[in-house]
Amino acid sequence: MKVYEAIADILEREQVGAVFGVMGDANMKWLAEYARRTGRTVHYARHEGSAVGMADGYARATGELTVCTVTCGPGLTLVATTLVASSRAGIPLLVIAGDAPRGDKYYEQALDQRRFVEACETMSEDLRSAESLDEDLRDAFFLTRTVGPVVFNAPFDVQEEEAVGHSADYGTSLELVAGRQQIRPDAEVLRRAAQTIASSSQPIIVAGRGAVGAEPEVLRLADATGALLATSMRAKGMFDGDSRDLGLSGGFALDEARQRFAEADCVVAVGAGLNHYTTDHGHLFPHARVVQIVDQPLGLMNGRRRPQGRPGGRRLADCYLQGAVRPTLEALLGELEPTAGRVEPWAGAVAYPPVPALEPDDPDLHHAAVIAALNEVADPSSRFVIGLGHQWWFPFTYLRDRWSADAFQVTSEFGSIGQGLTAAIGAALALPERKHVVIEGDGSILMAIQELDTAVRYGASLLVIVMNDRGLGAEALKLEALGMDAGPARMPTPDLAAMARAMGGDGAEIHTLGDLRNAIKRFQAEGGVRLLDVHVSQRVLSGPYAARLRPSVPA
Repeated sequence: MKVYEAIADILEREQVGAVFGVMGDANMKWLAEYARRTGRTVHYARHEGSAVGMADGYARATGELTVCTVTCGPGLTLVATTLVASSRAGIPLLVIAGDAPRGDKYYEQALDQRRFVEACETMSEDLRSAESLDEDLRDAFFLTRTVGPVVFNAPFDVQEEEAVGHSADYGTSLELVAGRQQIRPDAEVLRRAAQTIASSSQPIIVAGRGAVGAEPEVLRLADATGALLATSMRAKGMFDGDSRDLGLSGGFALDEARQRFAEADCVVAVGAGLNHYTTDHGHLFPHARVVQIVDQPLGLMNGRRRPQGRPGGRRLADCYLQGAVRPTLEALLGELEPTAGRVEPWAGAVAYPPVPALEPDDPDLHHAAVIAALNEVADPSSRFVIGLGHQWWFPFTYLRDRWSADAFQVTSEFGSIGQGLTAAIGAALALPERKHVVIEGDGSILMAIQELDTAVRYGASLLVIVMNDRGLGAEALKLEALGMDAGPARMPTPDLAAMARAMGGDGAEIHTLGDLRNAIKRFQAEGGVRLLDVHVSQRVLSGPYAARLRPSVPA
């Protein structure tokens, strides 16, 4: 057995969720062998960065370890942007990268891949030799399952050697993590947290992605304390319809919610890292004591951990409870409930902003009206993947009241546009029983529009809504606010609908809300890959942009 055959064998045993990639000299043999052995589909993208984006989207949608593979050198360098975002989010993503042959000193695609990967804030593991294959690849899988993304560098001359180190009794990384147990908080810290919460008169609970599945316990805590409710961006929808819901915590918080946060004397963060998004750079609740419930100690303001293990935050919570969310909440309630029954919330829920009207001479649609129409007619089981850009505030604000906490997905950790479509393809392939809708800008979609072909090839059911303001809307609005020429940011957009049709999907240009509703209903009835090129106004500013760029003008 050759090393490349052994790699395929190990992947089969490690029970990966899915495999995505772009084939090249340094990974093609083990890919062909893996498909032959397992009969499973390998999802081939048109671009290496897109392949990692799809694998990331698949892993976020399922929580399963997902594999992506690229060839050496330029194949690896093309994944940088998405790899940083995945690493910052701790996604269980293993990238198996070919590496230059050890025996060719002048190989033109050679690169110090370890240095490159570490510059992308990601762990790097090397295939050291044919003898160490089992240990090296198992370590990579173990770190991926327990910490986050890993790039495994496999020189392709080593892949051609006999796999003398591969055992028929290979023990998988699953065996190494099987004994993991739930962490529970220290009793004294638990009592201190209960006292902090019980002594507050205006508490707010902020639930993050780590609180998904613990909604009953979170609501019991709100009942016992009179707390209002909010979520991080990654847990949006968790409290839809609850009269205590403030919506999002962070830079996208509504004006009334901001007032509640400013008045709060205690914030209980449940499964939320409280990074700079969720705290609005530390300005959102300046007078509140913070109780944080997560399974790893994280600093506030920037809750990620760098590869070297250094905390990324600027300050810690006033009281930090380390533990699995549900048992920690149960223990906390045990401390609170003997002296507290159901308490009325200290303030009511906030009012969402109405859909504004455009100026009479504006021929295009208002971003808010587009999202409100989508909110009205989309199937309740839909999942939304929201791309970054000027337009992304609108779906976070106007998709409301009908959705659960697993209805939203966003790759925001690196602040990069161009990530939404590929993440949505991965999610759609992961959960084919759900209709997926990706909301992107025209500048973003053109960074990866070739992957519509990938979505069609693998039978994804995906609706692509392009909020098309004909250019780089964020930059244009900022230049205009500075009194500078915004012309360079206003670029003519090609016929996006025709591009979608050319790649085997369907496409339509949308100018009215009636046409938009009909197109969404058609997608829900027929599925497939459909792109809606929705022409939106160049004059509209999102709430945050209006506050920052034109503070005297209503959002």
